[in-house]
Amino acid sequence: MVVRALRHGDQVDGLFWGCRRPLVCNGTRKIRDPLVIQPTADASTQAIFEWERSRDRRGWIGGSEEPASAGGGRGAGGRLLGRFGRAVSRPTNGPQPSASFAVSQSTGPLAALADYGFVILDDRHVAIAHAAVDHLVVGPSGVFVVGRQSWPGQISASSDTIYVDGRQRTGATDAVLRATSAVEQVLGHELKPLGAHVNAVIAIDGATNRGFEGTIGKVTLTTVRSVTKVIRAGQPTLGPETVIRFSLAADRLLD
Repeated sequence: MVVRALRHGDQVDGLFWGCRRPLVCNGTRKIRDPLVIQPTADASTQAIFEWERSRDRRGWIGGSEEPASAGGGRGAGGRLLGRFGRAVSRPTNGPQPSASFAVSQSTGPLAALADYGFVILDDRHVAIAHAAVDHLVVGPSGVFVVGRQSWPGQISASSDTIYVDGRQRTGATDAVLRATSAVEQVLGHELKPLGAHVNAVIAIDGATNRGFEGTIGKVTLTTVRSVTKVIRAGQPTLGPETVIRFSLAADRLLD
């Protein structure tokens, strides 16, 4: 069984143990105290993340440890669609409450990571560093800043330069390194206890050699087709609860 979110309409009011394959069986077990749950299944991460977010919006994080009361709902900016494959994105049409966020059904290559216990935060900014973060990915294998580049053509790389159809891309890694450094600065107090660091990745869209992978300094290069494999390749170092807590901190601290 896996941990699932208990919903009333758009509200997340608690957690329960449900069958891993809900269309095959319908058994459930009540979770009496969600605050002490210790999930072990990848599919549990998103449900607990949603529940933690609902508590956060009601001002519970850092507050009382009493069980959640029914009620509490989603802010005006957010709505959950489907069970998995979600990315957390900032709304783009008009002002939204600062405690809310929009959750959209993602069709991009990173969406598949949600099934493996990852949380994806899209389109963030670190104003003090003037850095844009295309995607911040948090999961069992670590924390990743993923920059996306559209470079149609044959990709190759030397020890310090990227080439597209033989032509040099000057400063191609500057933006993702600036974003990675900014995220490490803002979330340093969260990273230090974990002994973790932020990994920089460039996902290349349009490469004719779609299996291309390489490194330039501290930046991992891959194609959009292979980016999920690259991110999952590392040894698991973060547990489900750590992923949730770090993702919540990042969601609050990144613009």
